[in-house]
Amino acid sequence: MIASKRPRLLITIVATLVVLAVIQKVLPFYLSNSCRFSDMSIFFAQLVLSSCEAQSSLKLVVRSLNKTPHLLIWLLDSYIVAAMGELRDEENESPQPEIRPFPAVKMLYKVFDAQSAASDPRANGEDSSVGLVNVPFGCCMQLIEHLLLSSHSLPVPCRSVGQFYVGFLKMAEFV
Repeated sequence: MIASKRPRLLITIVATLVVLAVIQKVLPFYLSNSCRFSDMSIFFAQLVLSSCEAQSSLKLVVRSLNKTPHLLIWLLDSYIVAAMGELRDEENESPQPEIRPFPAVKMLYKVFDAQSAASDPRANGEDSSVGLVNVPFGCCMQLIEHLLLSSHSLPVPCRSVGQFYVGFLKMAEFV
């Protein structure tokens, strides 16, 4: 019995290593300035949009390759225009600050720990309206980091709705 499980386990391990090797080689290529994605946020925005479209769902659970859920995303707007800049007093005689608008994807998200993942039906596959995306653990952590940074750029009253945080991912550097 144990001997028959070893080949399957070995095949699974080899397949996982191959996927990780391909991602390690391909991802930096896509993130270089001369390619399609100049920023990780843009890559993650495209990943979320394409996954929502492919699975016909506005809700996604992002899991690591070992099927551990890390993040629930609820897509709110597939296209908004956000802006980065610096607010200054009108009394200040300094020149106008530079405001940089950019297109973004707006979403609600919830980060799971081991306890909340076990108790949430959306995280453990009991809710059929939620799509699943499996990515390497490092990608899960980087996606969470990008979403948390975007949340912290919002005014404090606008950062959360109930048990969800509000965040966005850039789709391009400028409109």
